Amino acid sequence: MKGVLRHTLFVANDNDFIGTATDMNHPNGIDNLNQFFVFTFGDADLPGYGAQRLPGGAGGHDDKVCRSSHDDDGDHGHHHGRDD
Repeated sequence: MKGVLRHTLFVANDNDFIGTATDMNHPNGIDNLNQFFVFTFGDADLPGYGAQRLPGGAGGHDDKVCRSSHDDDGDHGHHHGRDD
């Protein structure tokens, strides 16, 4: 946005199994809809952030973390239509 790198966080719930939620505020039930939330934030919004290192497991990626310093062109290896 306006030349500043922003990150996007998508958060969603999936209510395929429970179409109606019942609680003390809704004893007769209320629709339990799927919801989607999208947030954008910049590096300055998380000062001092350090990416969590996870055990390698089957993928063997324990030496890598998800952060832009591992990706010189900022496209996370997707190349976005470029041949490089």
